[in-house]
Amino acid sequence: MSDFLKKPKAYVFVDASNVHYYLVKQRWNINWEKFRKYCKNRYESPRFFYYEGIPSKFQCFDTDLGATISQFMKAKQRKLNYFKYLKSISFKIRWKPVGRVYDNTAGMFKHKCDFGVELTIDVLTGWMIMKLSGFSAAMGVL
Repeated sequence: MSDFLKKPKAYVFVDASNVHYYLVKQRWNINWEKFRKYCKNRYESPRFFYYEGIPSKFQCFDTDLGATISQFMKAKQRKLNYFKYLKSISFKIRWKPVGRVYDNTAGMFKHKCDFGVELTIDVLTGWMIMKLSGFSAAMGVL
């Protein structure tokens, strides 16, 4: 097949915390399976990466003083089940517990899960793989 007819290779990187707030604001939902199928039709062997924090005890008990261990475990299991679903449709999952940082100006704890380093390494690795393999690059970070 000539280079002109080849589909571009694609890597998709989803930072769930950023996507979540946008979707809530717009009142939208994403069907990840349809999104994956759309990408598979347009791109050569697309790869999908999904980054999201998993509930931590700090996050659970800081945000709900009446929370129980059982509620925390159920929330954590729901997230793990969601990751299992995404993995079943070819997403590579990157997760870690949500951390806790004290904000002096607000006088309270904030909960964060920063994937900047992991995402940057995956983006650069994907770019290098595409360049070394001679594919035209199509990369998106959501």
